[in-house]
Amino acid sequence: MHGLGEGGSEDAQALVTQQDVSISGTESCVLCVCARCEMPIRERYVNRVMERSFHTECLRCCVCNEQLSSTCFMKEDCLYCKQHFYKLLMFYTLLFLFFFI
Repeated sequence: MHGLGEGGSEDAQALVTQQDVSISGTESCVLCVCARCEMPIRERYVNRVMERSFHTECLRCCVCNEQLSSTCFMKEDCLYCKQHFYKLLMFYTLLFLFFFI
């Protein structure tokens, strides 16, 4: 996982990783709950972003609903594609400049 600024911030770029949770003969079943829909994940692979689990279908940009596959951005518990994250970042920058300069 990568964070912007590496300071442990909740606002970060994150890699989407997949964890194989298939059951072999001696392993116990691992049941993860999706951070978006709060339903159990019964897929073989669990998508992990910033230590949260998601269904493949639930891993989407909150603005355009584009499915996210390898890299996504998170701000205030919302997932963004690169394009919409940078638009949001630009908006906050302009807002800051308007009010504080």
